[in-house]
Amino acid sequence: MSISARPQGLCHIGEYVPEDKVESAVKIILEMAREKLDNGSYVPSLRLMIARDLKGIKSAVSEGFLQKEVQPCLEEMEKDADPDVSEYAKESLAEIRAM
Repeated sequence: MSISARPQGLCHIGEYVPEDKVESAVKIILEMAREKLDNGSYVPSLRLMIARDLKGIKSAVSEGFLQKEVQPCLEEMEKDADPDVSEYAKESLAEIRAM
């Protein structure tokens, strides 16, 4: 499979990250979602993509990881000033909680 034909995005993380490394990789992504720029603001486009795609990882990580790591991050993003980030976070939270 060529690199361009590989599935992309968090929803496919289990396909390109070894199973024993998925949660570690997602932790880094969650840190990126919380990282602020020098001026104290977040990167909305990055937070939007993360909020949108986190719902797709539920089959690749443990229930405990979802509750301890993913849900709190989404709950933070649910309060984001950017309405798109907030809406995607709400959608992802709803889907994860529906498990």
